[in-house]
Amino acid sequence: MKRAAPYEDTRIAKKARISADTFDEALECSVQDLYRSDTDGTGFIRAKVFMIWPTVNGQLRIQVRVVVESKQVGFEVTFSGQCAEYFSREHLHFDSTDEVLLSLHGAEVQKKKPSTSPTTFPISLRYSEGAVIKFIKTVRWGDEEHVVDTWKLKAEEPDWFKSPSPVDDANEVISKPEFKTIVHRKRVDIPIISLTPSNEHSPIGRHSPPSKAMVGRSDDAQDTHKPQKGKRAPSPPAQGSSARERPPRAVKMSKRQKKVERLAQKHPNGVSAKETAGGTRAEQPIPNPPTSDDTPTTNGSIRPEEPGDVDIRATNDSQHPEEPGLSTLATPTVESASTKPPKLRVGFTNDVGDKFSPLADLKQVGMFCNVVGVVVRCTPAEKSRKGDFTCTISIVDPTCYSAISYDLAPSEGFIITCFTRRYKEWLPAAAQRGDILILYGLKTSEWNGSMRGTGFNNRLKWTIYSPASQTTHHGHFNTSVVPLSEGADGGFGLTFTPFRNPTAAEIAYCKGLSHWWEEVVKSREEAQKEVTVIGNYSGEIYLQHSQRWSRVHRLISDAHPDAPPSGYFDCTVEVLYGMLNDGASGVYSLFVTDYTANPAMYPVQADWAPSDLMDSILKIEMWDNAAPMGPTMEQGQYYSMKNVRAKVNNAGYLEAKIVEPKISHMGEGEDDMHLKALLERKKAWQQNGSSTDGTRAYPHQLVQDIQDGQRFTCTVEVLYVDSGAHGANAFIYVTDYTLNPMLTSTHPLEAWASNLEGQVLKVQLSDGQASTGKRLEAGSFCQLRNVRVKSSHAADGIRGYLGGDQRLIIKLQRESESDDMKSLLTRKDTWSGQSSTNVTKLPLTTNVPTPLSPPTLTPSRREPYVSIEKGKAGSSDFHVLGRVIDFWPSDVEDFVLLYCSNCRINIPKSQKACLECVDMDHEFVQFHYRVFLRLQDEEGGTLDVIVTHESPLLGQVKLADLHEDASAVKSVVDRLAPYIGNLLPVHDSWTKGTRLVIDTPYFYWKVTPRELPLNDSSTSVYYLIDVNQCT
Repeated sequence: MKRAAPYEDTRIAKKARISADTFDEALECSVQDLYRSDTDGTGFIRAKVFMIWPTVNGQLRIQVRVVVESKQVGFEVTFSGQCAEYFSREHLHFDSTDEVLLSLHGAEVQKKKPSTSPTTFPISLRYSEGAVIKFIKTVRWGDEEHVVDTWKLKAEEPDWFKSPSPVDDANEVISKPEFKTIVHRKRVDIPIISLTPSNEHSPIGRHSPPSKAMVGRSDDAQDTHKPQKGKRAPSPPAQGSSARERPPRAVKMSKRQKKVERLAQKHPNGVSAKETAGGTRAEQPIPNPPTSDDTPTTNGSIRPEEPGDVDIRATNDSQHPEEPGLSTLATPTVESASTKPPKLRVGFTNDVGDKFSPLADLKQVGMFCNVVGVVVRCTPAEKSRKGDFTCTISIVDPTCYSAISYDLAPSEGFIITCFTRRYKEWLPAAAQRGDILILYGLKTSEWNGSMRGTGFNNRLKWTIYSPASQTTHHGHFNTSVVPLSEGADGGFGLTFTPFRNPTAAEIAYCKGLSHWWEEVVKSREEAQKEVTVIGNYSGEIYLQHSQRWSRVHRLISDAHPDAPPSGYFDCTVEVLYGMLNDGASGVYSLFVTDYTANPAMYPVQADWAPSDLMDSILKIEMWDNAAPMGPTMEQGQYYSMKNVRAKVNNAGYLEAKIVEPKISHMGEGEDDMHLKALLERKKAWQQNGSSTDGTRAYPHQLVQDIQDGQRFTCTVEVLYVDSGAHGANAFIYVTDYTLNPMLTSTHPLEAWASNLEGQVLKVQLSDGQASTGKRLEAGSFCQLRNVRVKSSHAADGIRGYLGGDQRLIIKLQRESESDDMKSLLTRKDTWSGQSSTNVTKLPLTTNVPTPLSPPTLTPSRREPYVSIEKGKAGSSDFHVLGRVIDFWPSDVEDFVLLYCSNCRINIPKSQKACLECVDMDHEFVQFHYRVFLRLQDEEGGTLDVIVTHESPLLGQVKLADLHEDASAVKSVVDRLAPYIGNLLPVHDSWTKGTRLVIDTPYFYWKVTPRELPLNDSSTSVYYLIDVNQCT
């Protein structure tokens, strides 16, 4: 009796599964394990996505957070190379708050220097070949788990240029990543061509069959179609026809091959080519459309052309200088044997031997090169921190276009920063989107792992080619004001000009590049017509007869990223404020309202924003072609904005974005239902009270009654106007001679604030108020309307803010009959009578101590010293015998300053790290100490000295963030206690309305003067360099 054969499952697996062992709980790793030892590719990390950057130069960066010892720490994960290409092809993207499991298979662990930030872990992961990611909880899929394995995608990638061999059906596995399609886009074939003068106006065929002579014209080309051993060879094509070349009938096609088959049927004239070892393309036979009696076949040599599918050859010679960058390979069209316009070959050498490199070939840092590209973004010329004029430009060519995202974000493309010193017109900032920019003498650099270009002063030369007019230019400016060239070293050196006239070869290349870009734009426009809506949205759905989503007019209260179609909407709004973003992005931020509230928006708290509208103000970022319209949109005017898209910012709040200039101004009298409704809502909002000019009127109050977060109107005297280096802002210091304890330290150490401790309000002026405030004079009287008070991030208590272009600063005459003005003068007279009895005037101390006699000195210990007045009259170091009668800032925690060692600037109090150098890891943050001491000598003279962490007084104290380190605060207090006596209790008494007697000892203080530039003049400041006991 024969035994039964063992059962064998011969069914075909329909989908490859991720190994269950990949994410086995026993294989979960911690970041500490990765830091201590290298990974062997097994195990996984459990993380939560925290931040996502746009894809730049084919690299996708995210920041994830993991839990380490009950604390959350973050590190970066980068996807590049083939891994990033798969992400882009399948429209896979991350969202903040996504919870994922990251397999360590294929991960490169990069260890970093430990950071001073407690929330940053010193490692990063990089995936370049492939990655396996399991989505545990996402915004798109909720709690439904999805696994993405790009290794499987790589394994199934077909050979486009060989006829596939038959495979065993039982062993074939077709694998696809498990994620949903986010956006459906249509693939469009785009020829990349360049026109020669002879065929510039001839019709262009999208696809052309190859010449008969090209089929099998070389051994290399024929080898790709030789039958493999043991396999049946395909039938040869019929003589004199383009008969279909058939692979073996037994071949089973993959899903991708089936898709290619359908595309081949849709485009029977499609062209495909393969790069041979010799650097030329061997044309493949093109099949006829299948007939009814054709059996299903597959063709591995057909694929649709996409933007960027080009023959990249950066040649060192110029075989055809009259037609640079043109491939000599030509194929006949369907209609005739005439030559098809050849493809654009990126990179060429011009008539005079200058080589122009493809953008994707710029991989070496520090080399000078020449490039040509299509402008996708250009910022206006502006001054840098160092005083040079600068602009930033992003360009693309076919070699780097496929590495950028579909929407062409401003941070993408090949980014170039240009500099010049004297004339901003010498920068190529006149380039418009779609223009071709030719750059000579560009230097490559690296920033955040991506290649960039820098155009230096007296080195970069450029010209702009305009496809619309088919002419070149260098912008438009007055040559009588801005010279075309200038000699270096004040005119005595070599004459330099940034303007260069292109050669005929360069112009021909620009024409080819412009035609390629036209096809790219067309394909993007067609792809945008097909949109698939994702996510759950419970609002009303609007449909056109075509069954596509129709963009609708929405109120700000109804705006949502998931509102169909894809968050896009039209709106009618009033402009409240606008500003150009920091840096060179060229993005303009506009703040608008339609007087409806949306709780998803960040509550705006600014001097120009009414407090009761903080939930009704939408921030709209204006990009690309919409950005130049931002500065032209006037505050208080009404506009219709179309094709605005709602989005969520990195902090999780609702914002919006607009990229097209579909904006129109609307007058109040226009017959528009949306505008009328807005005006009705505004009228209802104003019913609480407004002034005659339409601005909200707030009640009149004294300085002593104001509180944090309040708006008020006040009548004050101007003590000082600071219109120095604050950009568009200015500061005024005012008083109404009433005391508010919250204003203890709201002014600097200046004589104009004598005996006014707690009575001086610092007001920051912006917009139109700044220009008005700069015209005020010390001693003048005015009424300030709608001042907003809030705590300052700097160490000076509360501060006032006043902005906008309305008339909010009203100058008053001393003889005014206003009751508020009369009361102010009465309070001033009372204050003047009290202050005249004081021995001396001090800006910080209202209770001025009577000078005490110094202790009796031992002759051997007596130092040569001078009076404060005499020391200030000199210009060298001097000693004074005196005591401390006050210090500033009043709070010890505010002695600390954050300093960026990379940019060499102080970091604002509102920041924990430098934003100029994007110091996310707090790598360059340093802690510095600074405190002002007021010294008084035996004659009553006073001197304000600056004490830093480098002085003997604080040199031995631990440097730390005093706002977070209580032990460091104690160390500072203990160190200063012998010198400041009872000044800490004295300061506390001032806030309670009482006055204690100052009791501090005498010391020898060695002081050095320094000149500090101030506007067009300078002033002296004094630093403490030594201190000694006097007994």
